[in-house]
Amino acid sequence: MNKYFTSENEIEIPAITTEQMIEIDRIAIEETGPNLYQMMENAGRNLALTIIDLIEEKSHPSIVILTG
Repeated sequence: MNKYFTSENEIEIPAITTEQMIEIDRIAIEETGPNLYQMMENAGRNLALTIIDLIEEKSHPSIVILTG
């Protein structure tokens, strides 16, 4: 059973399993060079930058991000 998420532009984005993500991480590390910690740091930084871009300065919202 394939699961999909729909973007704001109505584009279907397939979900992946935990096993598939582990394999994606392994391939990325072996073929492109960053280690797992560097990949997690890049993901966190890019998430923070995306949130900063989306928030209006005057709104001052509280934001909680939980990862695991």
